[in-house]
Amino acid sequence: MARFTKFVLLAQRLITKNGRSIVIVFPTSIDQDINKPYLGKIESVNTKTVVGVFLNQSRDDQTAPSLVTKGVKHVLIAAGDITPDEMTTATKIQDRGIDWKISNVKIVDPGDDVIMYDVEVNS
Repeated sequence: MARFTKFVLLAQRLITKNGRSIVIVFPTSIDQDINKPYLGKIESVNTKTVVGVFLNQSRDDQTAPSLVTKGVKHVLIAAGDITPDEMTTATKIQDRGIDWKISNVKIVDPGDDVIMYDVEVNS
């Protein structure tokens, strides 16, 4: 774990310096009554405020030009702000009044250390 600690700290510092506050939304569900599972679950959403950097991509940034579509952006989020479980279950990012739908989450995790998340979002 100590092998990549400096990269975790570097990502945290750079994303905090160059990013802005965004809200991650992820669904949760709990049993209505633990003794009566047939009653079903109560669905709700949790939010977590983190710092993210929105990247502007050009056609040259992709391996195939057809992958670039209008409204697609990438957001870098430092791993210290949110757990992998929360990030992989997140459904949207709220930023400055805009809801961005999460279409893909790539976890940058060499070895056992999670450094950051590369989140692909659509408007």
